[in-house]
Amino acid sequence: MHDDWLEKIPENSKLYMAFVCIDYVGSTALYTVLEQSEVKNRFNFYRETADRIFHSYEGVEKGWSGEGNVYFFGNPERNIDEDAVKSSINVLRELKTGIDKEIPVRISINSGYVDFKKTLGVMDSMEISFCGHLNSACPKNSIIIGENTYIAISQTQELKDKFTLLGTTKKDNVVTFIYPCENKLEKDAELFLRPEDDNSAVYKTYLDSLEGQCRTLAFTGIRKARKIFSMELTEAFSPLKLKRIVSS
Repeated sequence: MHDDWLEKIPENSKLYMAFVCIDYVGSTALYTVLEQSEVKNRFNFYRETADRIFHSYEGVEKGWSGEGNVYFFGNPERNIDEDAVKSSINVLRELKTGIDKEIPVRISINSGYVDFKKTLGVMDSMEISFCGHLNSACPKNSIIIGENTYIAISQTQELKDKFTLLGTTKKDNVVTFIYPCENKLEKDAELFLRPEDDNSAVYKTYLDSLEGQCRTLAFTGIRKARKIFSMELTEAFSPLKLKRIVSS
C-alpha cells in the first residue's frame, strides 16, 4: 500500500518530508461554459489521475479541499524529493493529454524537516506553509519547486535540467525553480522580488560552482599512478549505521 510507511515512523519524530500541493486553475468558471455532468467528469478524471500517480510513488494525500490537495512523501527508504518531482511531472503530462481539453493545474513542491504526525493534516511546519504559498505564485500548467527540493534533485542531472530559475518570492523570500522552463515567461512579476533586489541568479551560480567542486572525490599522492583517479562522492559515501547494544 502507498501509505504503509506511515505506520513505521514514530510519532513526533523529526522526519525529512516532501510536500506537493496541486490545484485546478479556473475550476469555478467551468460551470458557466459546460454542462454539470461534463464538469463532474473532468473533476473526477483530475482527482483520480492525481491520486493514482502520487500513490504509485507512495505519496499520501491530506484530502481534497475543493479542487486542491496536498500529498506527503516521507518514506525514509525512498528518494522522496525525486518521487515528488517525478510524480508531479507525470500528473502534469497526463492531465494535458488525458481528455480532449487539458485540465490546467498549478503544482508546487517543497521539502524539509517536520515533527511527524501520523495524522498528516495536523502537522504544523514552515516548509508546508511555503509549499502552499508557492502554489499561488505558480503559472498554470507548471510545477514550481523550492530551494530545498532543487538542491535535493541536483544529484540527478537529467531531472535537474528540467527546471530553470524562476526567482525569489516576495511573500516568503523562497528561491524557486520552474518546469517546464518556457513557462518562466508566464510568471506574475508582482509576486516576485524585482530583478535589482533578487540575488537568486548569483546564488544559483554559487550552487552550481559548489556542486562542480564537491561532486567528485580525487585521489592524489598515489605513486606510480599514470593518471589521477576520481569517482562520484555518491559512490564513495557509506552512511553510518549504529547498533544499540543493551548490556545485561
